Amino acid sequence: MLLELIKYADNNLIKMFSRICLILLFIFTTGLYAQQSGTLYGTISSFDGTNVTLPIEGAVITITSGSKFEYSSESEENGSYVINNIAPGTYKIRVEMGGYKPAEKSGVAIAANDSLKLNFYLSGDSYTTDEIDIISERFKQAQNDMRTSLMNLSPRTSKTLPGAGEDVLRSLQSLPGVTAPNDYSSQLVVRGSGPDQNLIIMDDVEIFNPYRLYGAFSMFNPETLSEINLITGGFPSRYGDRLSAVLDVTNKEGNRSRNITG
Repeated sequence: MLLELIKYADNNLIKMFSRICLILLFIFTTGLYAQQSGTLYGTISSFDGTNVTLPIEGAVITITSGSKFEYSSESEENGSYVINNIAPGTYKIRVEMGGYKPAEKSGVAIAANDSLKLNFYLSGDSYTTDEIDIISERFKQAQNDMRTSLMNLSPRTSKTLPGAGEDVLRSLQSLPGVTAPNDYSSQLVVRGSGPDQNLIIMDDVEIFNPYRLYGAFSMFNPETLSEINLITGGFPSRYGDRLSAVLDVTNKEGNRSRNITG
């Protein structure tokens, strides 16, 4: 019994001694690594050619050795940056920020237990492009067209207008004085009148219900239309007794010279 107790105590002492050795080894190696590394710090500021202006936040600082990437950091709100635990050696430091010309310094030596201060000053970068021509086609109403308050929307615009979903009625909601009852409806509210006070015709035929999916989309396909006209007031008597507006949609003419066989 006594021998078993002695053996048990010896095992516990061995385990405790092993744990103490591991802890001491960890502390020693950590301190040794910290003593064998350096630190790079400084500030990143803008430079207008005459004097330093404002600190730059978010500039990317990269440290490379030859073609190998080593360390990276970003500047703070006040333009400062700190990169710790850098192995001793000679590096190339590069600073990049959108809208500024990159700056770099080669042959920067960082020694063990050394804190090297390195400030960078970035100058603004200008971008030049070739000449850009913006061409607009203005809608011209025919002389014999007596309709007033006429607004024309090309089918191509209906397809490319952001947020319209290639829907004709939703595209018309971007015009002045035209809106929708809510965000989920394609119905038209023109100058405060209700959707039921609008007249919608396609190829001179009145469309009583041009809405689909409970009013979320319209039945008109921009690919098949040649003209979209919205008359918001003063429309001729041939359109009837509607109080608000008239939407006149015209389809493309088919090709009569080609026959489809199958």
